[in-house]
Amino acid sequence: MKVYIYPGSLRVVIKSGVGQAIIHQKHMLESANVPVSISKRGGYDIIHINTVFPDAYIRAKLAKLAGKKVVYFGHSTMEDFRNSFKGSNFFAPLFKKWICKCY
Repeated sequence: MKVYIYPGSLRVVIKSGVGQAIIHQKHMLESANVPVSISKRGGYDIIHINTVFPDAYIRAKLAKLAGKKVVYFGHSTMEDFRNSFKGSNFFAPLFKKWICKCY
């Protein structure tokens, strides 16, 4: 079994809890002697996805179509999104629909 930890948008989230989760997942899998890749080129059986950006959603769909197992981690909720920036409450219901589609 080889696990591909999808690094899409990692540069955007590296300092956040999501970015740290990606790093921790890689270390945890390696410590359990599970082969890990951060490149899809090496082939994989399972893909781990941690973000809700459109690229991650597309990657999950493509992996599913290719018969791969998809593990999609939920790090955000509509409630987390609310009050996070000016106008976020207006977009929160749309964010909820999007994350439901992703997860």
